[in-house]
Amino acid sequence: MMSPSDQRPVEPPPRRTVRERIRPQIFLALLILGGTAGAGIWLSNEVATGTSVGGIIALSMKILEAD
Repeated sequence: MMSPSDQRPVEPPPRRTVRERIRPQIFLALLILGGTAGAGIWLSNEVATGTSVGGIIALSMKILEAD
């Protein structure tokens, strides 16, 4: 039987930085969706704007859910 002094302390997992959390594919997707939303606003196209903003929100929620 092990005594409490023989046990090693449990180390917490290493913290991930913001740079490690955002993958290049996600950054590219956010850039493209942001550009499409900007173009939709500029051209007064509600469908393109709404779809792009919805995509940004969905992708952001997925990223937060994974962390």
